[in-house]
Amino acid sequence: MRIQAIQLLTNAGGFASSLFVPLWARTVMGASDFTVGVIVSLFAGATFLSQYVFGRAADVYGKRLFLLVGLALSALAVPLQSFCADPLQLALARLMVGFAGGIFPPALLAYVYLSRQEMGKSVSFGSLGWGVGTFVAGALAAYWQVFLASGIMFAASFALALTLPLIGEQRLSVPLFPKRILRRNLPVYSALLIRHTGASAIWATLPIHLNLIGADNLQIGLLYAANALTQFVVMYNLDRVGSVRAFFAGLVLSSATFVAYALASSIWLMVIPQVMIALSWSFMYVGALKFVTERNAEVATSSGLVGSTIALSGIVGPLLGGAVSGAFGNYTAMMYLAAGMTVVSMAIFSLQLRAGLAPPLPRERRPAPPVIPMASSGNLQIPSAEILGAIQVRRR
Repeated sequence: MRIQAIQLLTNAGGFASSLFVPLWARTVMGASDFTVGVIVSLFAGATFLSQYVFGRAADVYGKRLFLLVGLALSALAVPLQSFCADPLQLALARLMVGFAGGIFPPALLAYVYLSRQEMGKSVSFGSLGWGVGTFVAGALAAYWQVFLASGIMFAASFALALTLPLIGEQRLSVPLFPKRILRRNLPVYSALLIRHTGASAIWATLPIHLNLIGADNLQIGLLYAANALTQFVVMYNLDRVGSVRAFFAGLVLSSATFVAYALASSIWLMVIPQVMIALSWSFMYVGALKFVTERNAEVATSSGLVGSTIALSGIVGPLLGGAVSGAFGNYTAMMYLAAGMTVVSMAIFSLQLRAGLAPPLPRERRPAPPVIPMASSGNLQIPSAEILGAIQVRRR
């Protein structure tokens, strides 16, 4: 359960510290819609670069190192946001948080796969963490309290990660630009990029939109918590569904959900699309992770590229959302546009699969190394000397 606890705490800390950033920037610091979009995009850009670089690095140099470094840096970076006094300082702080927060997720997901845990059940605790994070963000009275609480959650995750057992893992040679991995997983990466660009355009200003239709901070937190808790229940039971079927179902549901957001005119009606988006994202995210881990020996790299794709859409989406909202004078136009973009991603995913891209990796080539046997020394568990010696020989 330690990996699940890390999933829960890191997602709670990350989401709590991000939820009200757009509202804080606009209502307290006086940032425009476009400036809010830039702040969100900088965070996503840093996350994109970090997951791309350190996902590959985890496959090449080892997962545990980057898991610990990422958690430690996040525990330091997140509380620093409380010292921001203007939009420029906030943008720089979000850049730091995005970079630190992108180091550890690929290594953590690879740890899940290599320790033979079910992907859906494991990542479902991340969604439960979002629910906890939204409740924390909505319940605390001041923004600095939210950032401090988030930093404590990352510090607790780091302490838990120190207790994880070593896992046997094969060090891989992965090029800086992994063309073969990108091509093998192109149906998921391309469809996810288009769909999530539209979604990110909505998320960048959704707290502001909710505020305009009468929601206070606690109600916004409860709406996000409903989304997250629904994801937890759905993801926990998704491992039995095939990756392609799950991912495509998520695309179909997403298109309907974005229309439902546009039609919801009150805080109570907004509960419906929040539950719908939980269903659609659960199917998409678990489907995407299962898709890439079934097709690649480079588990950290391929799953890191899922995160990078999500982050890349988080760069373009807020800028697009800010521009569309400014042009039309409302936030619903972007919701309809996102629905249309998702229909396009459905077509691209289907056509690429029919073209024969992304064949599953033969089962015998999938990585499934055993956990390293541990020898007891009092209360301290250490790897067997014979095992470590054999690993050193193989590395030479």
